[in-house]
Amino acid sequence: MHFNLQTLLLIACIALTGAGAAYIRDTDDKIDALNTEAEISTDPRNLTELSNEAKWQAIAVNPNHKRWGIAWDYSREDDAKARALTECGEAECVIRGTNKNGCLVYAYSPGTSRWGSAGQSSYSAALSSAIASCGRGDCTELVRSCKQRNWAVGGNRRTVGNCTEGDFHTGEAAAVQGRQEPTTGDAIDTEGESDSDFNGAEPDKWQALAMNPNHKRWGKAWNYQTEDGAKAVALQECGQAGCVIRGTIKDGCLVYTYSPGTTRWGWAGRSTYSLALTSALATCGRGDCVELVHTCKA
Repeated sequence: MHFNLQTLLLIACIALTGAGAAYIRDTDDKIDALNTEAEISTDPRNLTELSNEAKWQAIAVNPNHKRWGIAWDYSREDDAKARALTECGEAECVIRGTNKNGCLVYAYSPGTSRWGSAGQSSYSAALSSAIASCGRGDCTELVRSCKQRNWAVGGNRRTVGNCTEGDFHTGEAAAVQGRQEPTTGDAIDTEGESDSDFNGAEPDKWQALAMNPNHKRWGKAWNYQTEDGAKAVALQECGQAGCVIRGTIKDGCLVYTYSPGTTRWGWAGRSTYSLALTSALATCGRGDCVELVHTCKA
């Protein structure tokens, strides 16, 4: 049997496509979703070559606020929306906002279905608008997505101040997946479990934060059954040899603060976010200290 070159190439492509699909299905079953999806959804664009093109942000959230996905620095709004939906990862996820060349914030009222989102030129303006749109006194930020160049320090989890392109935090692929309840891997799987699965007691939920010394990259983990498991994921998400664990806590909130342009920093773990933030700012010890990142039991 003889095949021309075009036919052979077509057969090879089909074979490779099948192998790739099998790999994705296999790794979804065997590898922590946090790491797997970061690997198979890497942004093909070279972020270090981004110009001053339009930079779109998008946020997708599922209706019960248990999962979310964000994207940033996309040249097309539709691409940002598609990536946010992919990172959210559920059929129920919907786009809750887009914004160009600024910051997008999603706020919600815990335990209710109320929410609000807003896009503005600055994080502080977007946060105020989103909370106002949410419309309840207990509304708080769930997630944000901001343009990654030249936006002001203001407690933003991903702010390091005037970063150069290519110096982004973990999530360099211009998307981040968020889980309030991780559903695979070492993290607690809350789907389909009864109280008896844990002998009547809620399992431990460990949080961890990792940071590199110049505050350019960080990684975090939450809802892990073991402290070592949370620390390992935080270091992996930070992604550099110089990254170190800056804090762990069980069943609470961790906050990391820093003084922009200096080496001063502080962290604290407390039962609530507000207590942890206050303590971390005090530990940092300067008037210009702000939050860089936090992670809390979901």
